[in-house]
Amino acid sequence: MKIEKLVFAVIICSFIAFGANAQSKTGLKFGANFTNLYVDEVDDNNMKIGFNAGLYHREYLTKNIAIQPEVLFSQKGSSVKYEGGFLTGSGTYRYNLNYLEVPVLAMIKLSNFYVSAGPYAGLLLSVNIKDVDDDG
Repeated sequence: MKIEKLVFAVIICSFIAFGANAQSKTGLKFGANFTNLYVDEVDDNNMKIGFNAGLYHREYLTKNIAIQPEVLFSQKGSSVKYEGGFLTGSGTYRYNLNYLEVPVLAMIKLSNFYVSAGPYAGLLLSVNIKDVDDDG
């Protein structure tokens, strides 16, 4: 719980501090996630396509350098076929994971595009595991 409060405080402070400068941009962000699960004992695994969406705030430190904190909701997961070994029994299971992610990106503008990198914190909000082969 302390980490959640710290992440929230950092987000609020960054938006307040950056909001006073005219060299900034705030907006919405949408994208796609392509995730998979790789385990040695699994015979088949399939990629899950999810989405991410949220808010960002880009603060320009110079003409070509910016800091961009974000708050995103992100879906991840996979569909996996087990043939004994890893779990007792066999079957196909679908994993759906929902995250709250808070990346803080350093951005460098090169001509007409940006190169960005930075750390992020992710908080697992929910997990749903479904037995695809289950008739009930």
